[in-house]
Amino acid sequence: MWLRPCAALVAKGKCSLSLVREMHMAKEKNTPSPPDAARQGAKATQRLLALFDLSQRMVSILDLEKVEQYVVTTALELLGGDGGSLMLLDEAAGELRIEAAVGLDKGIESAAAIKLGEGISGWVAREGKPLLLLGDAGEDGRFSDVAARKDVKCAISVPLLIGERVLGVLNVSKATDTPGFGEDDVQLLSALANHAAIAIQNARLYSEIEHAYMELKAMQLRLTSLFEHANDAVLVIDSESFKIVKVNRQAEQLTGYGRDELTAMPVAQLSHPQAPNALENVVRQTVSGGSVHFDDTSLARKDGSRVSVRISASVVSYGESKVVQAFLGDITARKKLEEKLARAEKLRLMGEMARGMAHEFNNILGGILGNVQLMRRQVQDERLQKTLGIVEEAARHGAATVKRMQEFTQVRTDKEFEPVDLNQMIRDIVAEFRVSRKTRRRFDHVSVEVSEGQFAPGAVAGSPSDLREALTNILLNALEAIPDKGSIAVKTWSEEGAACVSVADTGVGMSDASAARIFEPFFSTKGRDGLGLSVAYGIVRRHGGRIGFDTKEGQGTTFTVRIPLRAMAAPKATEAAQPVSAKGRILVVDDEQLIRDVLEKMLTSAGHEVAKAGSVQDALAALERGRFDLVLTDLGMPGLSGWDLAKTVKARKDGTAVALITGWGVQLDEAKVAECGVDFVIGKPFEDRRLYELVAKAVANVKRIA
Repeated sequence: MWLRPCAALVAKGKCSLSLVREMHMAKEKNTPSPPDAARQGAKATQRLLALFDLSQRMVSILDLEKVEQYVVTTALELLGGDGGSLMLLDEAAGELRIEAAVGLDKGIESAAAIKLGEGISGWVAREGKPLLLLGDAGEDGRFSDVAARKDVKCAISVPLLIGERVLGVLNVSKATDTPGFGEDDVQLLSALANHAAIAIQNARLYSEIEHAYMELKAMQLRLTSLFEHANDAVLVIDSESFKIVKVNRQAEQLTGYGRDELTAMPVAQLSHPQAPNALENVVRQTVSGGSVHFDDTSLARKDGSRVSVRISASVVSYGESKVVQAFLGDITARKKLEEKLARAEKLRLMGEMARGMAHEFNNILGGILGNVQLMRRQVQDERLQKTLGIVEEAARHGAATVKRMQEFTQVRTDKEFEPVDLNQMIRDIVAEFRVSRKTRRRFDHVSVEVSEGQFAPGAVAGSPSDLREALTNILLNALEAIPDKGSIAVKTWSEEGAACVSVADTGVGMSDASAARIFEPFFSTKGRDGLGLSVAYGIVRRHGGRIGFDTKEGQGTTFTVRIPLRAMAAPKATEAAQPVSAKGRILVVDDEQLIRDVLEKMLTSAGHEVAKAGSVQDALAALERGRFDLVLTDLGMPGLSGWDLAKTVKARKDGTAVALITGWGVQLDEAKVAECGVDFVIGKPFEDRRLYELVAKAVANVKRIA
């Protein structure tokens, strides 16, 4: 066996015609006979034409695997070989791997890669030169990478070159040497390898381009999907004309416009009258600064309603131009929640303030009202009686105002509920409005329609006086919202476990600013005290219900009240109370001198024996000195409180009754009252008759038990 390098036979840059000339020259050196020369020339021409045809087909194939297999089958067809393989070089690993083969064992095809420089193929790839193997080529141990057949008699191994770069190695072998391979076969296979290198390179480039295209297309689909299904509305706006170029589905939902309507629309058309240049300014600032962010901007929907949005915008490329891409997030619900929380916090703070104010005012009003009532019992002069009556009425009015403050701040806890007929209550309120001097003139120009739902007996329960006040305030608000002619529709119904009342008017409606403050105490657009709707809000909430409204400026307002349904039997008839005139020893405990003195005067005038104490410590000392039928104590005092005193008195178990008379009034917790053993509570300011009645009953009960 012998091996012959053939680098001299394959010169760089030679075309196929020069190869044919060289093949003819080689034949002429052997001085063949004219007929042999003709046959050899014809054969060379035929092979060259076949090479052209096969090479043209090869470079038209863009699938890499098909190109690789076609190269091997073409090489065997041209050279008449019975075995062949194509091995491509992995430059990073420095290894050759079989990519296509014909006539090789399957085990050899999947064998491990060949290192650069190892074996015949490794040498050809490293040197970039072809090799011609003649004789018993299969006996050479290095030949396993060429054909892996022991019966191989001759073989050719040529490099695949692109310029100086080796792409791989093409191997062709025969099991017979008659006829064997010659130098012209090496030249022909080398020419085919050059065409194959180009075809493989083209197929690789096409595969890379196709892969990049598919990735780009997939990315485009992902971006389109992200754009279309983004949680935010997306507007693509031309940076010069300020017109909308493209929108997503969320933009349609946010604005109320269709996609066709939004496309080419000037962005200024989406601006709300309260912020007429907001969106144009967003585009301008984005173009000048590259990107902007606004936490709160107003947009106008197609129906004219306002929606609050946050905007993040930036300049991006869109085709050959620059556009502004703006992401708009709807924050309307979030703003309403924030406003609701702020309103609740404001009411909570005002409740704390009202709690302290109620206590102080009630103490003052208690002293005034008590003294006035005492004086009216003693004075006979008609003019003084009239004057004192005015003072008494003013004190009562002040007490009512304090109570209303407690209503809207929800600090009242006296839930004395009973069955309520909502339909009858509304009929009564409407009837009163028709005859009332304050409202009847308005009713001449306003039509009122009442639609009544049906409620099971006892299903609606609450405080009749409080619910009446709440509904009166809501109806009065509706009446005052109609400046001239209009209508009010009142409707009652039940749904989802609640009794519902709606009051809809065709009045002036409310602006967003007014609507945000509608339940604030002392807020009014009509010049009144501003407590009506605030009180209604507190009453409804105290009943465990909800009150809401819908309004549109210039079109009217609808208030809706929902009170939970609860079964409650009608109150049993009670026997008429019998007058009580029991007299007893009473200990009055209060840190306010004014209250101690007026209580002493009032109780003494009723025939009771009264002792006074300015603190719990003084009261305990008085109790050690003698027994009392009743301890009448204030709640909030320096040091020990009225609760502490009540517990101590009850712990003595001598039958002494305990009553709280306090400026905290109806804010007291009933469970706390029972726990401390308090027999009854009188709120300041107190009416003399109520005070006399409760004290006499308590004293009589103590004496009866004793």
